Amino acid sequence: MSALRTVHVLPDHVANQIAAGEVVERPASAVKELVENALDAGATRVRIEVEDGGRKLIRIVDDGCGMTREDAVTALLRHATSKIAAAEDLTAIGTLGFRGEALPSIRSVSRFRLRTRTHDHDEGTVIRADGAEEPVIEPIGAPPGTEIVVEELFFNVPARRKFLKQPASEMSRIADLVDQLALAWPGVGFVLVHGGRVMADYPAEGPSSRGAQGRMLAVFGREIARRLYRVELTMGALEARGFLSEPTLQRPNATMLHLVVNGRPVRDKVIQHAVTSAYGEMMDRGRYPVGVLELCVPPELVDVNVHPAKAEVRFAETGQIHSVVQRAIRLMLAAAPWARPGEGEADVATARPLLPPIVETALPQTLPLRFAEDEREPTVPDLSPPLPGWITTAAPPVAATAATSPAIAAPDTPEAPGFFMRLEYIGQVGRCFLVCQSPSALHLIDQHAAHERVSYERLKRAWLSGSIPSQRLLFPDQLTLEPALARAAEQHAEVLQRMGFDVAPFGARDFVVTEVPAILQSKGANAVLVEVLSDLAHVGTSRGVEARLEHLLATLACHGSVRAGDKLEPEEARSLLKQMDGVELRANCPHGRPVLVSRPFDEVARWFGRT
Repeated sequence: MSALRTVHVLPDHVANQIAAGEVVERPASAVKELVENALDAGATRVRIEVEDGGRKLIRIVDDGCGMTREDAVTALLRHATSKIAAAEDLTAIGTLGFRGEALPSIRSVSRFRLRTRTHDHDEGTVIRADGAEEPVIEPIGAPPGTEIVVEELFFNVPARRKFLKQPASEMSRIADLVDQLALAWPGVGFVLVHGGRVMADYPAEGPSSRGAQGRMLAVFGREIARRLYRVELTMGALEARGFLSEPTLQRPNATMLHLVVNGRPVRDKVIQHAVTSAYGEMMDRGRYPVGVLELCVPPELVDVNVHPAKAEVRFAETGQIHSVVQRAIRLMLAAAPWARPGEGEADVATARPLLPPIVETALPQTLPLRFAEDEREPTVPDLSPPLPGWITTAAPPVAATAATSPAIAAPDTPEAPGFFMRLEYIGQVGRCFLVCQSPSALHLIDQHAAHERVSYERLKRAWLSGSIPSQRLLFPDQLTLEPALARAAEQHAEVLQRMGFDVAPFGARDFVVTEVPAILQSKGANAVLVEVLSDLAHVGTSRGVEARLEHLLATLACHGSVRAGDKLEPEEARSLLKQMDGVELRANCPHGRPVLVSRPFDEVARWFGRT
């Protein structure tokens, strides 16, 4: 029997390191806590300097109110805060921070320095502390405001340090965070520097609505900002405001949909559902608009103390929140400003975008349904005797003994080898479906789903063999990307190259595209590249890319396949049928939609009362 353990109180530095496990998950978490403190201090300018993705250095400088010597010393104690004083204050929190855990937690796992001075004092204070060491406190000359330097994050917690991602991945998270805060606080100037290179510089905007417009332009870039429209509605004590995109500007995930509650960037399913439901059928399922939506809610009606990182909130009246968001967006959509473009330039705050909207480049309309390898006859044998009325001209000789094998599917079923090639092609209906017949059934084939499956299998084989074939553009395209996508383009340059894209930086957020996947034939390739980058923006490592590979290849296959509405000549339709026999899992496209619907002729006869 083990010895009885005694109960004891943990030393403060151990308790702080445990708290740091939740408060300071990674460098971006430290940046978030420190910048939020700067905003709570009334800063109008915040400078964030980072080295090695935040592992080596994080330096935050602000021009806020600063702290006295006594407050600076007290701020390093656990649960020390100036933002709440009693439990009742938790029911109406009006600041970003309030728990008093950030500074002591960050100090406990880093080589820490704090320099601060209030605006009404001539002398400042500097505090140095390495992990659990006793802090050194000295007077110092300093500008008004606060500077916090965090070096060698997790130097004394190696188990935590080894779980950090590569510097590029950690830096991407920090840059995303700065973008979110910049969109939520347009009246504050933000500068982000990594390794001496300025990655983002967002000057403070004025208090007017045009100030918010300027921040949209700075963060999203001109091409996106000119397709954003004002959302604004007040219902009682609730206010919804911001800028969201026209329905044709959409993304495959919610990365570029920024939600803000009382100045706090959040993730919230209620607001997100209200946004997507407001767009309704104007936007494809699983797609999201681009932009910023802020909710101003009385502090007593929202609980921000429900998540360790304060990234989620809970509303007292979710129905009212959903209603005001949905109604505000529907009012914007009802005006349909993109349907009536004006002449010249207008600003994003009016009924017109910054520039007349650009019609999305159409996706490829005529794509090759024949490939060099299709000229060879398929090697899969027809394992059954011909049936009456069955197309056999392209089928190879039959193996007489194979027909009786119990493992072989019936020849008149889609699972049978050579099934699609033997179908008798009748024609195309609705420029969407191929009508075929076999001896015993009528078959309708979705041309897009079928070609998408063929394209996906080809792309997958090409990826596994090394890289997807590309096509060099006669005239390189210049593309301006929003910050998150620009970072993804740099971080995943090798992945893009392997997918067939040659994308080179040409400035802070400008890129030159010289090669695109051959399957796209250059037309609409930039739109596909943006969608791929939207997916890659979530991925931090090569392992993450492999996990998303199916979705990435499905995106290429979808945009590189014939569409509903494309007219197919008979030889193109027959070539597609022939290609279908060369792929597995041919019952569905990569997104799960069925390729084929079959009805036996006796069932068709019953439709007409012939049985």
